[in-house]
Amino acid sequence: MLSIALSVLPFLGIYPIDPVPLRRLIDEADVIAVVETTATLEKLGGEDYEIFGTQVAKLRPITILKGSGLPGRIEVLYENGMICPAPAHFEAKATQLVFLKESDTENYYESVALSYGTPTLDERERKTYEIAIQKWLAIPLLPEEEQQEAKRHWMVRLTLHPHTRSEGLLELNPNRYSPSHGSDGVWPYSVLDFSDEQKDALVKALLKTEDFGYQVRNFYHTLKATGDPRLAPWLLSRLRKATPRELRSSYGDWLHELLRVIPNEEAEQMFHKHWKPAEKDSYSDQQWVYRYPTNASQYSRAKALIALYP
Repeated sequence: MLSIALSVLPFLGIYPIDPVPLRRLIDEADVIAVVETTATLEKLGGEDYEIFGTQVAKLRPITILKGSGLPGRIEVLYENGMICPAPAHFEAKATQLVFLKESDTENYYESVALSYGTPTLDERERKTYEIAIQKWLAIPLLPEEEQQEAKRHWMVRLTLHPHTRSEGLLELNPNRYSPSHGSDGVWPYSVLDFSDEQKDALVKALLKTEDFGYQVRNFYHTLKATGDPRLAPWLLSRLRKATPRELRSSYGDWLHELLRVIPNEEAEQMFHKHWKPAEKDSYSDQQWVYRYPTNASQYSRAKALIALYP
């Protein structure tokens, strides 16, 4: 049934949307607020909404971070029941952070970038986001000659904090795939534009990271352009203790990167014998393309390759 549902998405004109980072959510929103959803209800009628049905979320502002002259209750239109892209999400009696823009329907708002405009955050994460939002909104108030450095500092702080790290990496990762990064909204600086102190802080944050998942992969690829000598031994050490759950389908990709930063002729022969490049497609992370085409234990083979390093 799922395959049937997915197959009709293009017919309905439904496609995933590119990730929208925090900076753009802030800039594109007319209203940013912490709110309580007091009610959700169906809004009947309207041919434009005959597929999914539009609902109205009634929100009570608690803290307004951007926007003025707001009423005591904000009404937001959203498409309930969409599969892809994910719609804005509101849950009655819940407190959440929202990024809203004025709707074409008078007196209503809608979420910026659908679900990205209603992020799911716990209280600690929400407080971290609130501080980041306030600091970004304060930058235009600085003297013009200080604003560019303030933006770089903001992005570094965003990436350093575990709660907002994914937001920073979404813009700093040189392998970002989003077409929107080619627009006027692109983040104009790479990690190489940061000061030595800022780069050092980012590398130290990576070295202290305990997990080895997708975010760490992006973090590593963001920082490897710095050529920091601490990255190669960290990668070898981390691969030595990686679990099958952590590596999943990325064995070949990590091993290929290990061979690049620490050449080993015997390990390279073993690698090319067992891992082959996969075909690229529009949904793949272009940096990570090696696959293991046999039925043998990929984890055992990877550990044997790593053991070839002294």
